[in-house]
Amino acid sequence: MAEVRPKVGRWPLWAQMALYVAAVVILGLGTEVLTDSGTTAAPGGGTGGRWPVAVTGIAVAPLFYRFFERRSPLEMGLRMTGFGRWMAGGALWGAAGVALSVSILWMVGWLSWPRGFAGASPIRGIFVCLVFALWEELVFRGYLLSAIRNRFDLRTAVVGTSLLYALYGAMESPRPLFVCNTFLLGMLLAQSRERAESLGWAVGFHWMWRVFQGPLFGVDGMSNVGPLVVWHGPVWLYPGETGLAGGAVVTAMLIVCQGLFHNLWSRRSS
Repeated sequence: MAEVRPKVGRWPLWAQMALYVAAVVILGLGTEVLTDSGTTAAPGGGTGGRWPVAVTGIAVAPLFYRFFERRSPLEMGLRMTGFGRWMAGGALWGAAGVALSVSILWMVGWLSWPRGFAGASPIRGIFVCLVFALWEELVFRGYLLSAIRNRFDLRTAVVGTSLLYALYGAMESPRPLFVCNTFLLGMLLAQSRERAESLGWAVGFHWMWRVFQGPLFGVDGMSNVGPLVVWHGPVWLYPGETGLAGGAVVTAMLIVCQGLFHNLWSRRSS
């Protein structure tokens, strides 16, 4: 009996992504012009963006996956069973990781807020950051990870999407440590996507990663949102251009998170 091979997308993956980007830009910017919504930068990191573009990207991704990959969008990690629980767990990890890193830097006297937390916008940031975190997770840990896994294997999909995510981060800043941290973040989120069989944990972690660095603490050097922060320590720990996400503190934090996540999941599986 002949081996039944899984269905593979009807177009090469690079062509799918090119069409996806074109569709999001055309439809998103077109919607923005029609609604006169203006520009809204994404606080807490990312390449910035516009609300209509981000919402369009979220809406179009499952449709493209269904048409081009000929598979259910649920395979992108969108099954709702347990999604909220996983998302809450990821949000707790993301918030704790950033808050602990910031607290340590503050306690040793390297971080200060001369105006207190005036300018912090956590309420607005919660909703804005969720939109952009969901968009990136749908594209990288949803669409791309699933499509690459369909063609190759899980390890290739995890490493491949993490490298693509690092290249995406390099468009914001080519600083080596920032790109390295973006890769480590991608690895953590990709592994959580597979272990949980859901995008929930990755979305929650990414969401709070943005909220706590940008609108709440103002330690994201690229978004220019949140309270005014002054850095008094070594530049390699907190480059002014990229803020906390481009420094060695976040490198250590992501490595610790990776180890803890792997350890806890191994215990749970045994």
